[in-house]
Amino acid sequence: MDTFRRLISERTNKELSGFPDSITYGDLISINTFEELELSYFKGIQESTFRFIIRKFVGPPKATYDVFAEEIDLLYDDNLSYSEFFYGYLFEYHEVTIEYILITKISGESFRELANNKQESVKIEALKKLAQILLELQQKVIFNVCLNQDLIYITEKGIVLIVDLFWTRRYEQVRSIIDVIQLANDEFLAPELRFLKKNYGNILTVDEISLLSASIFSFGLLGLSLFRINASINLIEDSMIFNQDILKSLLESQEVLEISYNPSIKVSIKNRQLKNILSLCLEIFLKYRNDYGIISHYLNTIKFQQEKELEIKSKIHIKTEENIIAKNITEENITDDELNKACIHFTETMKVIHSIYGENIKKVKIISSKMYRKSKEPEITNHILLPQIEDSCEEVKTILVERVRNYVSSRRNEILEILQKGHDLFHASKCDSEEIKFNEGLVSFFYAFYKDMSNTPGCAEELFNIIIEENYLVPDYATSLNALKSYFALLLKSNTKFQIIKK
Repeated sequence: MDTFRRLISERTNKELSGFPDSITYGDLISINTFEELELSYFKGIQESTFRFIIRKFVGPPKATYDVFAEEIDLLYDDNLSYSEFFYGYLFEYHEVTIEYILITKISGESFRELANNKQESVKIEALKKLAQILLELQQKVIFNVCLNQDLIYITEKGIVLIVDLFWTRRYEQVRSIIDVIQLANDEFLAPELRFLKKNYGNILTVDEISLLSASIFSFGLLGLSLFRINASINLIEDSMIFNQDILKSLLESQEVLEISYNPSIKVSIKNRQLKNILSLCLEIFLKYRNDYGIISHYLNTIKFQQEKELEIKSKIHIKTEENIIAKNITEENITDDELNKACIHFTETMKVIHSIYGENIKKVKIISSKMYRKSKEPEITNHILLPQIEDSCEEVKTILVERVRNYVSSRRNEILEILQKGHDLFHASKCDSEEIKFNEGLVSFFYAFYKDMSNTPGCAEELFNIIIEENYLVPDYATSLNALKSYFALLLKSNTKFQIIKK
């Protein structure tokens, strides 16, 4: 205890001599216990008003000091807007345990209240600001892996505030997260951390856990909760296999991890453009787990789409009981000019993709051939050089696939408005209709191409393989598209079974 007191005194800042007389404990918000550890949150009442969050951590001296030491470094980080709202902390010493009590002022409303009361545009703005905070922390290699609706606030001035730093850690402190992970609420916890909770004490290493990925998954769950969408994650413990790359094993095996949304996002969100973009954004949160810079970009895209929505006359009715989506969309079409822009954009994108893949793979082949020529020993070639060449090619392939995905994603946003319009109009038509909208159908194909190439590594890898099989020959995409348009123009004039709508 004496050592602990000395360590605390060395880092004292806003330490309280006792619990403030003006503040009383209100309702219990949550409590979690594990062995000798306990983490609880209370409402702090002052003058009959809920004005503070009181957090109490109980544990042996070393565990308590570890939590305090991690947190004290972050209490005055400007990116967290914390100093203005931090009230103070105190320690209560018992025979073998210590209570570390931290009090934080609140201002505005919590994200739980935001989910119940505010318009969709306000929720998106709040998520965007939170993502920006987390991006700035990410740049400092600091991550919050268990975000909580009750402990994140947005003030009247629009400032987003994380009023609890218990789950915020620097990357090198990954183990200190694992040591107290049993105290976390599963509601906003990534599957790999839930897995660690279930298998606490039986795992030899946790070095491969990515705090960034865990943080992004938690952010995704928080984003779902703002729209009152419940995400349930089922971990089938009997089938769970742990290896160093736990994140990859969890996400690739359908037998191990299942993520389901209830109710569906299409039912929960009213705004048509917001539904489409937010669905994509949530895929990035929960499936691909890109960094917060990309997430912030997509949230900005959502805001742009909301503004554009006012220019699009549309109305959608969803009847969930019979799983029928009835869409009444006013007459609107992809114009020839919009189609030409989309075709040119697609053609230019494909040329760059061929360039990225072709030039770099040729370099690898040249290096490989030189390595072969240097050795005339078959045994060396087969047993030493081949593995080296294969490793080199696979490494280059991984880098190139990521480059292509990032490139296509940036290009997609340049023409997203036309792509989204074509996609929505094409899919608004009935499946059994004899009327085919060619312009909208082709733009809808482009929409799917950009979306899948941006978000699905397998698509970019498959294109990589095809380009190699075709010996890097670049098809004349422009001529092919023009021929396709000419073919449908001829059908339009002929007496075919289908009525093709050009406009």
